[in-house]
Amino acid sequence: MDKYGNVYFSDSMSAPVISPTERSYDSHGALPGSEMPQLPFQSAGVSIDPSGEPTVTHKVLDKDYVFTGETVKRSWNGSQFVVTK
Repeated sequence: MDKYGNVYFSDSMSAPVISPTERSYDSHGALPGSEMPQLPFQSAGVSIDPSGEPTVTHKVLDKDYVFTGETVKRSWNGSQFVVTK
Protein backbone atom coordinates (compact mmCIF):
# COMPACT_ATOMS: atom_id res chain seq x y z
CA MET A 1 0.00 0.00 0.00
CA ASP A 2 1.29 3.48 -0.84
CA LYS A 3 0.89 6.70 1.12
CA TYR A 4 -2.39 7.50 -0.73
CA GLY A 5 -4.08 4.25 0.34
CA ASN A 6 -3.75 2.57 -3.08
CA VAL A 7 -3.45 -1.21 -2.77
CA TYR A 8 -1.44 -3.17 -5.38
CA PHE A 9 -1.58 -6.82 -6.40
CA SER A 10 1.66 -6.92 -8.35
CA ASP A 11 3.14 -10.05 -9.90
CA SER A 12 5.54 -10.70 -12.77
CA MET A 13 2.94 -9.83 -15.42
CA SER A 14 0.75 -7.04 -14.07
CA ALA A 15 0.15 -4.47 -11.35
CA PRO A 16 -3.59 -4.18 -10.66
CA VAL A 17 -4.40 -1.40 -8.21
CA ILE A 18 -7.47 -0.35 -6.26
CA SER A 19 -7.79 3.15 -4.85
CA PRO A 20 -10.02 4.47 -2.10
CA THR A 21 -12.77 6.90 -3.13
CA GLU A 22 -15.25 8.87 -1.06
CA ARG A 23 -17.77 6.03 -1.26
CA SER A 24 -15.87 2.86 -2.09
CA TYR A 25 -12.88 1.79 -4.21
CA ASP A 26 -11.90 2.27 -7.86
CA SER A 27 -9.99 -0.44 -9.74
CA HIS A 28 -9.10 1.88 -12.66
CA GLY A 29 -10.13 -0.91 -15.04
CA ALA A 30 -7.21 -2.96 -13.76
CA LEU A 31 -9.06 -5.99 -12.45
CA PRO A 32 -10.45 -8.89 -14.53
CA GLY A 33 -13.27 -7.86 -16.82
CA SER A 34 -11.57 -4.59 -17.75
CA GLU A 35 -12.54 -2.91 -21.00
CA MET A 36 -8.86 -2.08 -21.77
CA PRO A 37 -6.89 -4.84 -20.02
CA GLN A 38 -3.45 -3.88 -21.33
CA LEU A 39 -3.49 -0.24 -20.23
CA PRO A 40 -1.81 0.71 -18.00
CA PHE A 41 -1.53 -2.20 -15.60
CA GLN A 42 -0.92 -5.29 -17.74
CA SER A 43 2.74 -6.04 -18.46
CA ALA A 44 3.58 -3.65 -15.64
CA GLY A 45 5.29 -3.52 -12.31
CA VAL A 46 5.02 -1.19 -9.36
CA SER A 47 7.61 0.37 -7.09
CA ILE A 48 7.02 2.45 -4.00
CA ASP A 49 9.80 4.75 -2.81
CA PRO A 50 10.68 5.18 0.89
CA SER A 51 8.28 8.16 1.18
CA GLY A 52 5.39 5.99 -0.09
CA GLU A 53 5.23 7.53 -3.58
CA PRO A 54 4.17 4.90 -6.20
CA THR A 55 5.45 4.47 -9.77
CA VAL A 56 3.92 2.02 -12.24
CA THR A 57 6.26 1.00 -15.08
CA HIS A 58 4.27 -0.31 -18.04
CA LYS A 59 5.86 -2.32 -20.86
CA VAL A 60 4.46 -1.14 -24.20
CA LEU A 61 2.95 -3.94 -26.29
CA ASP A 62 2.14 -3.86 -30.00
CA LYS A 63 -1.21 -4.91 -31.48
CA ASP A 64 -0.13 -8.58 -31.24
CA TYR A 65 0.77 -8.12 -27.54
CA VAL A 66 4.51 -8.36 -28.23
CA PHE A 67 6.80 -6.20 -26.08
CA THR A 68 8.19 -3.31 -28.18
CA GLY A 69 11.16 -2.60 -25.92
CA GLU A 70 9.60 0.67 -24.73
CA THR A 71 8.40 1.39 -21.21
CA VAL A 72 6.16 4.12 -19.82
CA LYS A 73 6.34 5.32 -16.23
CA ARG A 74 3.17 6.54 -14.51
CA SER A 75 2.82 8.39 -11.23
CA TRP A 76 -0.19 9.11 -9.01
CA ASN A 77 -1.67 12.62 -9.39
CA GLY A 78 -4.14 12.33 -6.53
CA SER A 79 -6.91 10.60 -8.47
CA GLN A 80 -5.31 8.53 -11.23
CA PHE A 81 -2.01 7.37 -12.70
CA VAL A 82 -0.61 9.72 -15.32
CA VAL A 83 2.40 9.42 -17.62
CA THR A 84 5.54 10.80 -15.98
CA LYS A 85 7.60 12.99 -18.26
